Amino acid sequence: MAAKQTGAAGKQRDLGLDNIRALLIFLVVFCHLCELFHGKITDRLYLIIYSFHMPCFLFLSGYFARFDAKKVAKHLLLPYAAFQVLYNLFNCYVLNPGTVFELQFTYPYWIMWYLLALFFCYMLIPLLETQKPWIAAGILLVLTALALLAGTDRLMGFTMTLSRTAVFLPCFFLGHYAGTVFAPDLVGRLRRFRVLLVLSLVGVVVYAVYVVQAPLPLKLLYGSYSYAKAEATPWMRLLTLAGAMAWMLLLICLMPNRKIPVISMIGQRTLPIFLLHGFCQRLLLKYSVFRYTELGNLLLALGLTCAMLLVFSLKPIHWLFRKLF
Repeated sequence: MAAKQTGAAGKQRDLGLDNIRALLIFLVVFCHLCELFHGKITDRLYLIIYSFHMPCFLFLSGYFARFDAKKVAKHLLLPYAAFQVLYNLFNCYVLNPGTVFELQFTYPYWIMWYLLALFFCYMLIPLLETQKPWIAAGILLVLTALALLAGTDRLMGFTMTLSRTAVFLPCFFLGHYAGTVFAPDLVGRLRRFRVLLVLSLVGVVVYAVYVVQAPLPLKLLYGSYSYAKAEATPWMRLLTLAGAMAWMLLLICLMPNRKIPVISMIGQRTLPIFLLHGFCQRLLLKYSVFRYTELGNLLLALGLTCAMLLVFSLKPIHWLFRKLF
C-alpha cells in the first residue's frame, strides 16, 4: 500500500504529489536564477523547464483545490495584495531608488501573476463543478479551445493576468477533475500502469527534442503574449499543453509515493518559498552576482536554489505564513 499521511482536514495526503511539488518549486527558483545569465546549455535547459513546470504546478493546484470563499480570500487574495505592495516597495526603495511608488493591483508584479491566476481558477470551481465525467471532459474541451483562442487577443496581455489564466485553465481543471470526478484514487491508479510510464517517457523525450530543436518560442511559454508577438501558432500552444501533461504523467509514475526527508517537507511549504525567493533573485540581478563561466554560473544557481529552498521552508517561516495567510 502506498505510504500516505493524514492532513489536518482528515484527508489522506499523497506524499508522492508533495515530492513532485518540491521538484517543481526547485525548478521555479532555479529557472528564475537562470534568467540572470546566458549560455548554450543554460538557455536550452531554461526552455525545456519552462515548457512544463508551471502547467504542472497548475495541475497540482487544481488537484488539491476545493472551493471555500473564506479560504480563497485568505490564502490567495490576501498574500497577493500584501506581496504586490511589498514587491513594488522593494522595487522603488531598494532596487531602483527614486522610482515613484504606484499602488496598483491590475498588473501583477512579476511572479505575482500566479496567485491572481489561481484566484480566478478557484472562483470558477462552483461554476464548473460536476460529478459526471463526460461533462467534465466536455468542459475541458471548451477550456482548451479558450486557451487556444487567448493567443488571438492582443489586448489581454498582462492585464489582470487574464491571458495566463485562460491559457492554464485546462491544466488546473484537468487536475481538479482528476482529484474529484474521473476515478477514485486516479493518481494511485496511474502509478500502477507501467505502460503509461513508457508512453509518457516517449512523449516527454519527443516534446523536449521539439522544444529545443524547433525551437519553441519562449514568449509562447509565458502565456501572456499574443501569437503575433510570440511568433507562434495555436497548434504550438496545443502541443505545449499536451507536452506539459505528458511531463505531469511521467512525474506521477516516477516519483516515490513515500516520505523523503527534507524533500517532502519542502513540497508542503511551497508558498513562502515562492513568494520570498523573488526578493533574492532581484538582489542577485541588481548586483550582477553571476559573473563566471556558464558551468560556474549553473553550479552557483544550483547552490543558491538549494539554499533558498532550505531557508524559506524553515519551520518558523512556515508557521508565520500559516498564521498570516
